[in-house]
Amino acid sequence: MIRDNVFAAALFFYIYTSIHDTFQKAVEEIISRKESAKKEAALTYFVKCSDVTDPVIVFSPSFPPFWEEVNKYYNLVLAKDVAGFEADKGVALVLRKMFTTALEVPKDEVTIEEKIHIPTEGVSIEGPRKAFIGYVLNSVVKNQVTKRRVYFPLDFLTRHGIAYGVTRSGKSMLSLILIREALANGIKVVVFDPHGSIANRLRPNDNLKVFKVSGEITDKLKEIYDTASAWSETSKLRLLVVLDETKLLRARNLVNCLNELGERGVGFMLVTQYSTSLPPEARNVGTYFILSSMTEVEMERFREVTLHPSSSLISRLPRATSFLFSPYFYPEPFFVRHRNAHVPSEMAEWQAWFPYSLERWQNGTDDDDRRQRKDCHTERNQGRDETRLRDILGC
Repeated sequence: MIRDNVFAAALFFYIYTSIHDTFQKAVEEIISRKESAKKEAALTYFVKCSDVTDPVIVFSPSFPPFWEEVNKYYNLVLAKDVAGFEADKGVALVLRKMFTTALEVPKDEVTIEEKIHIPTEGVSIEGPRKAFIGYVLNSVVKNQVTKRRVYFPLDFLTRHGIAYGVTRSGKSMLSLILIREALANGIKVVVFDPHGSIANRLRPNDNLKVFKVSGEITDKLKEIYDTASAWSETSKLRLLVVLDETKLLRARNLVNCLNELGERGVGFMLVTQYSTSLPPEARNVGTYFILSSMTEVEMERFREVTLHPSSSLISRLPRATSFLFSPYFYPEPFFVRHRNAHVPSEMAEWQAWFPYSLERWQNGTDDDDRRQRKDCHTERNQGRDETRLRDILGC
């Protein structure tokens, strides 16, 4: 537990490298994994990890490198020469647990005041064209989740939405929830997915089109704009367009689409790590899902947008948790723990309170389902892509 006189916690970890042709490549893998561990600690525990002055690389005497390969490295030692050292995975897990425990928030000795807003039961009213996205969080610091469900009206996305968050904070999984809920309500969906993180988790659907592209998408948005412009005005969501990792996508007509197509029933969901990856005109939307912030500049932007004291807790958000600000849905921002995107909504509550995985849904163990997903999302022919988009956009 954290005490007033504790200033740092040490993290020891083992790295097992693959077999490499040269010692140089093995060291490069060690350094790469070390940097990944530091980033994981920073994102998970919100702490800064610093290297010790003289780190030691210990290698097995069973596979000693040639001296010519290692003479430029310092602090190399054989495992048998280190007193009490044993490369044991169990020991590594114990040390990791000690590191986690050292960074846990005290439950009894220190009280941390959170100016957090708990929404009324109005956010839990189930109804048609509403997406079950998760549960209300009543403490960010203690990571306490209530059983109060959050049903977000999909039609509010005609005012568009943005999901901000650092890498692996749960942005794509939140988008996946909204996409599946939209499809379940008969709403057409078009997804631009540079990494395939969303596309690989979606099943075939007549109302769904996924583009695994990066770079210029102006022409595809123009096709959407030309088609939707002929639709009658409505406040209901007809088409959801999801742009994952907007920093990898370029669309000169994005702002025009945002300004003109909302009244035609087209909603855009923009997923990004930084607000600066979007034009200033594109940041003024109706709904913000703020998952986490990487810089103080971003934090200040969010404070200006939400004007709420609980925005200071954004930097402490655990994974799959968002600071939801949607004035047309609920007047004050509040925190939401997202439901499991791999589980159908009718089973999500059961899983949230029963800590066992649903192997079929999470791992895709059904061979037929996995084969269908692969067949759907490996289509590469551009001509077929354009025909499919026209079919989806047709009324």
